[in-house]
Amino acid sequence: GRSVAARIAARLTEAGLSAATPVSVIENATLPHRRIFAGALAELIGFAERGDVDGPALILIGAAAREGALALSEPLAEPLALARIMAA
Repeated sequence: GRSVAARIAARLTEAGLSAATPVSVIENATLPHRRIFAGALAELIGFAERGDVDGPALILIGAAAREGALALSEPLAEPLALARIMAA
């Protein structure tokens, strides 16, 4: 999950998948205190750097993530990291 997120994102991007591809990450998926993050493949690269995520993470990419983009999701990237991604 989280520990390989950057590697997965980099390999998929290198293989031609759009950086704008929808991504959802579910932390502690089977527990009542689960959290859902949503964003784009480009944002997944910095996900492992988040200091506020410590549980196991399930990563959904593409159509599965688009269908799973739940209203209660949090941004995948932290606000400062997201600003750097958008500026690049």
